[in-house]
Amino acid sequence: MGRLANHRLPLLAVLVLAVSPAAAQEPAPTPCAEPERRALDFWLGEWDVFNPQGQKAGVNRVEKILNGCALLENWTGSRGGSGKSLNFFNLSTRRWEQLWVADAGGVIKYTGDFKDGAMRFDQGEHIRPDGARRRSRMTLTPLDAARVRQLIEQSSDDGKTWTVWFDATYVRRPKGSSP
Repeated sequence: MGRLANHRLPLLAVLVLAVSPAAAQEPAPTPCAEPERRALDFWLGEWDVFNPQGQKAGVNRVEKILNGCALLENWTGSRGGSGKSLNFFNLSTRRWEQLWVADAGGVIKYTGDFKDGAMRFDQGEHIRPDGARRRSRMTLTPLDAARVRQLIEQSSDDGKTWTVWFDATYVRRPKGSSP
């Protein structure tokens, strides 16, 4: 038995060193910390959303999820209706993607880039609840630290002409305020 105990001593020393405070203090790598993954950070927060006539269109909360690897949008319209989008930087394509799903069953898939001071989802497809499809494009433009403009345009003729589908200004809600 004494011989067996002597063989356990080196193993015990290795275990003690593996969980020592020095080993625990090494910083773990931060996933999704690349600058391109932060291009939509201007959209994070709690927002009141207004149409061009100044009427409240709804409220929106955009938050980081999955260790900062994605953003989750939580939309509630003033006249009812809600939706969510998942936004992430795709490392294989080097482009941003968004998948929007509405409670009425519609889905919009976007791909885009941050360029010229705005997030430009220039390739998108809106699949309506009835299965009809339209091209869609969206631009999120930071106006200042407290405002963002969202413009969504759609085309039913394969991109020859575009019409405004949604145009709104997001106004950052003061911390601690309620909808």
